[in-house]
Amino acid sequence: MVSSSHQQYDQPFYTWTPDVGECATPFTLDVTISPSDTPIFSINDTYCSGETTDALPNISDNGYSGTWFPATISNTTSRSYTWVPDAGECATLFTLDVTISPNDTHF
Repeated sequence: MVSSSHQQYDQPFYTWTPDVGECATPFTLDVTISPSDTPIFSINDTYCSGETTDALPNISDNGYSGTWFPATISNTTSRSYTWVPDAGECATLFTLDVTISPNDTHF
């Protein structure tokens, strides 16, 4: 069995060719590669220290499902949160940089 890949018009395809003497015909498989989409989230990225933070949604505004790491926003420490799309979703990773501002202590 011999296999080779070709590319035509920016779409790859693969052809399987049987070895000499095998009773089979060549087979061609066309492959379509879809570009990844950017997930969209409507969520606050700035909070005051100690303030109640938003829940991180597992489903993006444009319908992709995934998981956040870490899973909840800390209300004491600024940091980044990464959303990872579920297997089979055609979406990119998304990073949310959250800023926690100190409380104003002026009287």
